[in-house]
Amino acid sequence: MPMRSLWAAALAVAAGLLPAIAFAVPMLFKADFTPLNSSGVQGSALLTLDGNELTVKINATGLEPNEIHPQHIHGFFDVNGKIIKSTTPTLAQDDTNHDGYIEMAEGAIAYGPIMIPLTSPPGGALANFPTASSTGTINFMQTYDLNDPKTFADSFTKADLMPLNFREIALHGMTVPSSIAKVDGITGSGPMVYDPLLPIAAGEIVAVNSVPEPTSIALLVIGLAALLSYTLVVGSPEGLSRTEGLA
Repeated sequence: MPMRSLWAAALAVAAGLLPAIAFAVPMLFKADFTPLNSSGVQGSALLTLDGNELTVKINATGLEPNEIHPQHIHGFFDVNGKIIKSTTPTLAQDDTNHDGYIEMAEGAIAYGPIMIPLTSPPGGALANFPTASSTGTINFMQTYDLNDPKTFADSFTKADLMPLNFREIALHGMTVPSSIAKVDGITGSGPMVYDPLLPIAAGEIVAVNSVPEPTSIALLVIGLAALLSYTLVVGSPEGLSRTEGLA
């Protein structure tokens, strides 16, 4: 086969492989946290979606020290099953009882119910949510199997979670007046109570880099084409005779 035709055939084969290669590239997402309820919490989350595995890294400061802080991926659908994009709640729009706080149920109006409780290990047990350090920081990382029903809350699945950039991460837990905590069903004997359900920060998940850069794709095609053409040449009778002659 003429070399020009060989290269053309190799390029066509390499280009045909690109969709599968691009699909295999891990997809990156992030969420920058907005503080809620005057918490002062700052931080971000980095998410890596690699096939059926989702790795979540969360770094945040300004949390109440030495307390457990539940954290979740939230999302929801309308009554017809259509995906709704989660948004970060605000006092102006979501403080429906006008008490100056966004309680758990009010936050869910904006970002939906819990889809994945972000615990380590997975499973959603309260004790497995991160506890803030003595300086009020959390540094969390966990990989979740999206084919495992125990990863999800209620009956949600991987299909429900997608697209990931329609979902939101919320952090919870702050000491508030007992009257405020009571709205979340948390009671205590003192005037101030730690409410582990109160939203303290939320961040909408956005895509960072889902596919290879154009230059990388071009180099990949050329490299694959070169490899394929070499294989075809060496594997042909003419190629074998040439390589034998070099021995």
